[in-house]
Amino acid sequence: MKKANPHHVLKSGRVISDRELEVMSEKIEHEQFDLSQIKRIRGRPRLGKDPSIIVPVRLNADLVDELDLRVHDSGQTRSEVIRLALKNYLAS
Repeated sequence: MKKANPHHVLKSGRVISDRELEVMSEKIEHEQFDLSQIKRIRGRPRLGKDPSIIVPVRLNADLVDELDLRVHDSGQTRSEVIRLALKNYLAS
């Protein structure tokens, strides 16, 4: 069984104990926060207004090599190159 970590590391690098974390969470529970003022920064940016659907595909090694060359030359990600290729194919 895994032991509980007695310390937690904040984004600043400061280490706090379980007790300090409890005190902080209790304080937050009893405060009123305007959640509309909190900017969501986690996760990947959306490609449109709706959440994206993941579509896994299998590619042979030669195709992956060609894809990686295009990625290297264009500075785009694999996903960006694949999306653009599919969009162009479907538009033709």
